[in-house]
Amino acid sequence: AERRHLYLTEMEEWLRHTKSRLTAVADAAGSGSGRLFVIFHGEVSQDSDGPIEVCVPIRGTPPVGARVEPAHHEVFLTVTKAQFDMPQILAAYDAIERWLDGSGRVAVGAPREIYFDGVDPNSADPDQPVCEVARPVR
Repeated sequence: AERRHLYLTEMEEWLRHTKSRLTAVADAAGSGSGRLFVIFHGEVSQDSDGPIEVCVPIRGTPPVGARVEPAHHEVFLTVTKAQFDMPQILAAYDAIERWLDGSGRVAVGAPREIYFDGVDPNSADPDQPVCEVARPVR
């Protein structure tokens, strides 16, 4: 995982490079496992700089300094390319929060985007699923 404070205008380029680099490191170690995800620990906008964290799940014993996330349940919504760009994607985050308000469940972690393998959100077809917006719950 790698965490950084950045503004919305900086996010796309940093995510592209970080996703690629972390995936290559996990694959080279033979331990890549699961879908890459980005955790939003704070608001990312023109005026707010996060922070955000890119995570690549690995199999087996985590290396020293690796982020270990405890097992949990998640509520999630699938997002298509047409729904992915700002500000449309905010509707998915809002829908999850509305669901949580009436569900009896409690958020136990920061919101995240979990990306589908092999799908580039920038070149996907409008109806193609590109990620899930999710929130850990109990």
